[in-house]
Amino acid sequence: LRFFAVLWGTLSVPLTWLLARRLLRIAGGLRSASGLIAGLAALFNATSPYLVWYSQEGKMYAPVVTLALASLLALLRALAPDAGDTRARWLVYIVLTSLGFYLHVMLVLMLPVHAALFALLWPSARQRWRGALTALACFTLPYLPLAWWQWRLFTSPTFSPGFDFVPLPRLLAILLAAFGRGMRGVPAIGLVSVWVFLLLAALTLAQARPRRWSRPVILMGAWLLIPPLLLFLITLRVPLFNDRYLIYIGPAFYLLSAVGVYLVGQRSRTLAASALLLALSLNLVGVGGQAVTPIKSDFRAAAAFVQAQRAADDVLVFLHPYGRFTYAYY
Repeated sequence: LRFFAVLWGTLSVPLTWLLARRLLRIAGGLRSASGLIAGLAALFNATSPYLVWYSQEGKMYAPVVTLALASLLALLRALAPDAGDTRARWLVYIVLTSLGFYLHVMLVLMLPVHAALFALLWPSARQRWRGALTALACFTLPYLPLAWWQWRLFTSPTFSPGFDFVPLPRLLAILLAAFGRGMRGVPAIGLVSVWVFLLLAALTLAQARPRRWSRPVILMGAWLLIPPLLLFLITLRVPLFNDRYLIYIGPAFYLLSAVGVYLVGQRSRTLAASALLLALSLNLVGVGGQAVTPIKSDFRAAAAFVQAQRAADDVLVFLHPYGRFTYAYY
């Protein structure tokens, strides 16, 4: 049951490397820096306690991360100015992105990021507008029945998914803690500020570099921020936030952090090495802690307890319907 997630989670590591290389080359022409940045991003991904955790779960989150990477990589290939007949590339993009949407509905929040990529590659992307519109139609038309169902829930005065409302600052802090230290409450949240330092370094120092740096960094920033902001707007009407619903922004978090290490290193190798060492230490401590600390829910004991306490005519009610399959298993 878990190997399927392990397979997809492992595949996300080379995909992170490939995407970083192509993004830096096509969007920015940064051939000299692309190898080092891509290697650092893949290293951050491979040692991420959060991504490792969900690569051990018998759920859809590891495939969602990989499909988010693969669909963005396919879009870059379809928009490449040196591509000939792009019909096959657009088909691959449509298939990968559609699979992601139907694995987890929140992946639809990546579409504005894809639109941002198209805009950032303008005017070279202009000749690909027919393929882009065709892909958008392929995503939209099959989605309409699902969108109608969701809209009725969204506007229903009685619908409640069971989540508490999370203010935007806390929402962002939860995501930072997840990607910065994993599932455990240690190490201290203060140490996670090294990731904030690297992210801010990427976003600010890139502006002082030649113009070729701006487009890939803007795209990474859009990938990191647009889905959380859109989800927050949704939660203003219907609280729906859970950090794992946005797990697919993890690669953007690590890509930008890798850019931050590189740009800081252009000014101070000592500072860059220190930040890199601390970030990797946080990852490794998080992975190690998750491996030895009991965190997962003990469904076996829970099922045994309920079975021992319930009367023959008691009715079991599951807050999440899929929970009954786990209960039935045990």
